[in-house]
Amino acid sequence: MQFRYRFREQERRASIEVDEAGCNEAGIDLGLAERTIAELNLNCRRLAEARFAVYLELEEQKQRLRETGNLEAGRAGIRRLAAQCLDPDSQGRRLAFFTLIRERLGRAAEEHLEATGYSG
Repeated sequence: MQFRYRFREQERRASIEVDEAGCNEAGIDLGLAERTIAELNLNCRRLAEARFAVYLELEEQKQRLRETGNLEAGRAGIRRLAAQCLDPDSQGRRLAFFTLIRERLGRAAEEHLEATGYSG
């Protein structure tokens, strides 16, 4: 499925929406993607608030890395953050809200996942 996130700072919630362009590109039926969100209740208050907390934590960590004053050190820090957040644990499990983390870490996340052989 192809999803995107909508962050509502004033409500302290992060909801999932269908990414029409991404679904179309991947050949995924939009109705199926929308039903998946609804049937799994992926935008319930509990998940939306937990998702928002992950979003805030990532943004705070990225901001601290940017404030180092050294562009290359900041980029290296983002790459380390990507590895820390995206690699599976010893039992092969990934962190909750993997796709949110992947989206917020952008190119560093994609480069890390590609380098580690992730295909998802």
